Amino acid sequence: MSTLTESPVTSKLFRPHRDVRFSKDKTPYNTHLHMMWQVNAGAPQNPVFYFGVGLDYVTTGAGMMGFDKPVLMNWRKMVDLDTDRVVGIVDEIRDQGFNFRDPALKRVPPPFDKDHPAGDLLRMKGVAASRELKGNGPLSDQILDTFRNLWPLNDLLISIAEA
Repeated sequence: MSTLTESPVTSKLFRPHRDVRFSKDKTPYNTHLHMMWQVNAGAPQNPVFYFGVGLDYVTTGAGMMGFDKPVLMNWRKMVDLDTDRVVGIVDEIRDQGFNFRDPALKRVPPPFDKDHPAGDLLRMKGVAASRELKGNGPLSDQILDTFRNLWPLNDLLISIAEA
């Protein structure tokens, strides 16, 4: 993974057991397993790659689930000042079959024009793209190929977080 990012990466395996103390369902284990790799690029907030396996899905993705306030301001400035570049990266990732999370806000935040060409991106409070894996071959190769496809997004997010 570090050959892709040129930065160290920290891995995390989410716990398989459930907190059943206050639940009526006392099933002790989750029916899914999620993993995450955080790129340690030295920015105040770093993007992640993630992988999840459930009973009926295998999914991969990347991005920042939620921006810290300074990174959110940097994101909005970047979208406003370099709209073509940001929209180009997002569109390229969408063309590869990835889905982005829906924007958190209903309206474009001030001071941006409500008819801004990238209004949907300005309404986001975090940016994450994912897709289900539906291919043949070794799972590790499919995951790494997906992460390569998503690297332009994480690279953009690193540059925004460092600004």
